[in-house]
Amino acid sequence: MYTRKLVKAGPSSHTIALPKEWITTNNLKKGDFVHLHPFANQQLILSATTETSLPAIAKEKHIEIDDKASETIRREITAAYINNYRLITLTGKTLPEKAKVIREMIHHFVALEITEQHSQKIVAKDFLDLNEISVDKTIKRIDMMIRTMFEDLSTAQSLDMRDEDVNRLYFLLVRLLKSSLTEPAIAKKLSLAPHEILAFWQLTHDLESLADHLKQASELISKNNNNKQANELYKTLHKTYVNAMTATYQKDKSSAEKIAQQRNEISQQINKMLEKQALTSLGEHASAITTHILNISRYVIDED
Repeated sequence: MYTRKLVKAGPSSHTIALPKEWITTNNLKKGDFVHLHPFANQQLILSATTETSLPAIAKEKHIEIDDKASETIRREITAAYINNYRLITLTGKTLPEKAKVIREMIHHFVALEITEQHSQKIVAKDFLDLNEISVDKTIKRIDMMIRTMFEDLSTAQSLDMRDEDVNRLYFLLVRLLKSSLTEPAIAKKLSLAPHEILAFWQLTHDLESLADHLKQASELISKNNNNKQANELYKTLHKTYVNAMTATYQKDKSSAEKIAQQRNEISQQINKMLEKQALTSLGEHASAITTHILNISRYVIDED
C-alpha cells in the first residue's frame, strides 16, 4: 500500500503523486491517461486501462496425469479453473485410458471446453464471458435447483443430476468471487462491494453443502420406503429453507429472526428421528441441512 498526501491544486481540484514503480510497471509516461473507477464507500480504483474483464493468464496450466489418482487430477483441474487459468493442458502416457474420465471432469465446469485432444494431450480452453455473468442470478439459479431437490426428495435418481448442476454453478461462483478479491476491476464489473463478496462466498458454500446433504438424504428416504416421519421433517425443512431465501432476497431481518427461533422446534423433530436406529443417518443429514438454513438466515440478521 502506498500513502500519499492530498495537495490542493486549484479552487476545485486536488492532486496526489503516483508511485514511480507503478508508473514504470504500466509503461506510463507524461500525457498518458489513467482511469478512476468509483468503487465501494471511500474507495477509488486507479487503473492504466479501461478494460475490466477477467484477466487472461498468458501462461497455461500444465497438469501431468501419470501416476496420479483420478481424484487428484480432478482437484488440480478444479484449482486451475477457480484460479482463472484460461488454458489447461493435461498430458501423460496413460491419457488414452483416462481420457473419458478427464473429459467428464472438464465438462463439469461452466464455459470450460476441450479444444484439442491427442493420444497423450488434452487442451481445455476457458470461454467465460464476464458480461454474461450475474452473481445474483447465479445464486437464484442454485436456489431454484435446491427447491426442486426438496420437492423431488423421494426420487433419488433425479437428484444426482441436479446436485451436479449445483456443483457447476458453485465452482463458477467461487471462481468469480475469488477473482473479485484479488482484482478490484472484476469486483467493479460484477458490481460487488467487499462485504458483499464475503457474504456471497459464505452463502454459496452453504447452498452447495445443503444440496450435497439433500442428495444423500434422498437416497436414504428411498431405502426407508418414504418413511412418514422423515417426509414430515423434510417438508418442514423445505418450508424453512424457502422462507430463509426469501428473507435473504428481501433483506428482511424480522423474517430471518423468526427462522432462527425455529431451531429448537426443528431440533426436537430431529432428535425423535435420531432415536430410531434406521433413521439415524437421515436425522444427521437433517441436522446439517438445518445448520445451513440457519446460517443463511444469519447473513440477513448480521447485515449492518
